[in-house]
Amino acid sequence: MTFRVKFPAPSSIRSRLMISLLIALIVILGYTAISIYSTTRHEADEVFGARLATSARIVEALVANQVAKATLSSPIIIRLPHEIEGLPNASQTEWGHQYEAKIAFQVWRDDGQLLVRSFSAPDGALGALRQGFSQQQTAGLTWHVFTLRSGDVWVQVAEQEAIRDELTHDIASAVMLPLIIGAITLLLVANLVVRFGLNPLTALAEGIGKRSPESLTEISSDDVPREMAPVIKALNALLLRIKETLQRERRFTDAAAHELRTPLAALKIHADNLVRAETEEQRQRSTGNLIKGLDRSLRLTNQMLALSRSHTELDPASLQRINLCEVLHEIIGQQEQICASRAQTIVAKGLDAAPAWVMGDELKLHQLFRNLFDNASRYGTPGSVIAVNLAHEGPDLRFSIANDGPVVPKDMQEKVFEPYTRLSGQTVEGNGLGLAIAREVANQHHAKISLDALSAENGTLVTVVFPVAEPREG
Repeated sequence: MTFRVKFPAPSSIRSRLMISLLIALIVILGYTAISIYSTTRHEADEVFGARLATSARIVEALVANQVAKATLSSPIIIRLPHEIEGLPNASQTEWGHQYEAKIAFQVWRDDGQLLVRSFSAPDGALGALRQGFSQQQTAGLTWHVFTLRSGDVWVQVAEQEAIRDELTHDIASAVMLPLIIGAITLLLVANLVVRFGLNPLTALAEGIGKRSPESLTEISSDDVPREMAPVIKALNALLLRIKETLQRERRFTDAAAHELRTPLAALKIHADNLVRAETEEQRQRSTGNLIKGLDRSLRLTNQMLALSRSHTELDPASLQRINLCEVLHEIIGQQEQICASRAQTIVAKGLDAAPAWVMGDELKLHQLFRNLFDNASRYGTPGSVIAVNLAHEGPDLRFSIANDGPVVPKDMQEKVFEPYTRLSGQTVEGNGLGLAIAREVANQHHAKISLDALSAENGTLVTVVFPVAEPREG
């Protein structure tokens, strides 16, 4: 099982940047410190190792050859001035250097007789009498030893580990201290630079905060940093969408008030006539007119609600692969009874071929096709045929529905998709919302809807082109 620790996000961009810089500096400085220490220690080992070898050769030249022939009952001890023994670490005077007390040498004969040793060397051997470098533990101290053979004499020169540790520590500290001071200074300077760099963002926030709720004008992108341009562009796009939404809602409210005023006035007249009716025939006629007016008003209200809801953006979670063949079969089954009441026949082609998959919202697609079928039936002549066709065209699906109704003039073929637009002289009852709803739903499904004349004399053809849904993986 993997455990993850979730740290709280920094409360500001500046905090995020500063924390990131701090972490980066700690990692970089840590790696630098380890590298410096390792390199310094390696170089110190090489320098001191060379010095040990050199010292051994000097001892061999000056001492070993002289004492090899001597017969001694006790070794010669080379003492240091007592003043050096009391010196602090890494101090030097006219008497010598304190490090001398941490450097030792011994001269041994082949038979194990100790001939000469320095005062700082132990009585026992500094290491095995074997040519070369070695590291030994003696009396709780770590010694770096170099052993040199000269005839029947062995020369051992050694120094304590503490010398190398101290030297490595001093060099690493001397190098790292300026780096640490520089890093702290860099963080302080970076904080000022970040604060200065974020001033435009602060100014933008203050400017937006001072805008009135009614202000939907674009935010100026002049003299702004390049990095902020996408943010301002996105904000302006959002303001534009809000502006369009408010305008659409305002138009909807104005149109609703205008469209409802006439049928409500007519309902009031019919209601007054019903109250004033003197005969049963007048009452029945007024009642019939009142019911018809209520039906028209209810239809108008439902269409207006459908138009309002059609503007709602599609929820990505509601999108699914839908077979248009199945949807159209269901819609045709519902519309056949309505068409039969007008002696109309629906003739469909291409619905029994291969499945026609699209990505969309099933409820909105039903709404789209219901409006198209309803328009085709109401504006078609009684006893006519409503032709429906569905076909694959490359990467698209082409749906078309045609009737033999009146021809829509060229200059009106685009305008009829606008809400509450109706052709002049039209006798069929309607409110001009069906095609507006159809276009809104088509746009939300990335489909293209268009209207054309079926022929020069009569008929209307509505076409909707859908992009085909991508095949499922696996």
